[in-house]
Amino acid sequence: MPALERTAPLSLLALLLLSSASSPAGTVSLTFRPSFQTSGVGALVNVDIIAVSGDDTDDAVGAMGVILAWDPAYLQFVGFDNTNAGYNWRHSDLAPADPDGINDDLTDGDLYYVAQVQLGDPAMVPPAPGLLVTTVQFTALQETDLTTIGYLESLGQFTETQIIDFNTSLPITGSIDDIAEVAICPLPGCTSDLDGDCDVDQADLGALLAAYNQDDGGDIDGDGDTDQADLGILLSEYGNICY
Repeated sequence: MPALERTAPLSLLALLLLSSASSPAGTVSLTFRPSFQTSGVGALVNVDIIAVSGDDTDDAVGAMGVILAWDPAYLQFVGFDNTNAGYNWRHSDLAPADPDGINDDLTDGDLYYVAQVQLGDPAMVPPAPGLLVTTVQFTALQETDLTTIGYLESLGQFTETQIIDFNTSLPITGSIDDIAEVAICPLPGCTSDLDGDCDVDQADLGALLAAYNQDDGGDIDGDGDTDQADLGILLSEYGNICY
């Protein structure tokens, strides 16, 4: 979490029309969903940005500025899809003001994203599974066993990843250490290829059953859990070779 005495990015603070109070209520962390997926060369890769309250209550968020980083040799940024977002953001896209010029070149493996709430209407961020902020879309460029997408704490002179409390205008940024892993097969991959070896076999079934009703380790349909729907998809693709 950035020290509170540091000035938040002007590009983010300029978006805020928030009230003032004495101190923020809690922290909000950023994660990704899915944490791992298999794709194919030329296919669209969708990764959800998820905000998660750090306590047992919902936290009121007024805005957030997020720096994303990835390897441009394997992934090419396409855009943002807000269709499934858990809040109707006033702005949810590349930063409208970018003092460090991070978004001047979107092929270099980083970008600065900003979300701004509707006036007078905070985005309420619950504990896990959290709030789906937006879906970032990439194109898979070439085969690799593993490439990652992550958050950067800061980039340039002014820009930081920050989540701003609606009531205080202060940063309440929690952990941003999470990464999203992508395995890219030579041709469009199988959605049920959980271990990234470009086929759907006993190993993938075992991974799904180990996560069944436990966590998102076998989440194929992207709803944040491992359940009957995921098992049905895997069984329909069982034996497929993703080449």
